[in-house]
Amino acid sequence: MAVLERDKLKLERDNLAIELAFLKSQISPHFLFNTLNSIYRMSETNNPKTSESIVRLSHMLRYLLYQTDDDKILVSQEIEFLQDYLTLAKLRFGLGTKVDLDFENTNEPYKIAPLILIPFVENAIKHGPERSRHDSWIRISLKLDENILKFNISNGVNRSSEKPAFGGIGIQNVKRRLDLRYGEDYSFQVKEDEDSYSVCLEIKL
Repeated sequence: MAVLERDKLKLERDNLAIELAFLKSQISPHFLFNTLNSIYRMSETNNPKTSESIVRLSHMLRYLLYQTDDDKILVSQEIEFLQDYLTLAKLRFGLGTKVDLDFENTNEPYKIAPLILIPFVENAIKHGPERSRHDSWIRISLKLDENILKFNISNGVNRSSEKPAFGGIGIQNVKRRLDLRYGEDYSFQVKEDEDSYSVCLEIKL
């Protein structure tokens, strides 16, 4: 490998490390603020799920602080993080938003780049229930077919807004990370229907 090519690759990796740190900082304050408000309201009404919500938030913060610095983490850890994230996010959605999850629990020692999936979840929330709670929905599935991770996520779209329903810095960041970490070992498709957006991501682990 030529010196210039090695230097370019190192620079790309350094930039992605910075972007990952920025992504973590984006998740933490915004999500923490909303979640703490929701838990506070739960505590005022003596909601029996208050303690469980605090434990989930603690698990998420521990994950962000101590585990995502690794180059790759277990798929089961990423699944647990997404489950905690969505469970806490639903606290502020209320009954008006339907969230269907189909996560395949796995004990296989497959690993994945940390926080590679969360931008798609945040995008679905941002352009789904956060835009309109009326008849909003999100569907997510994550399965392992031997060494292929198959991640599908879709959300309803409110066409009353002219803002784009897909994209943003987080999605651009994750595309760059996928290119660098997985090269040709992944496929990524976006489908737009009249009232929904869907993302299909497959990664060879």
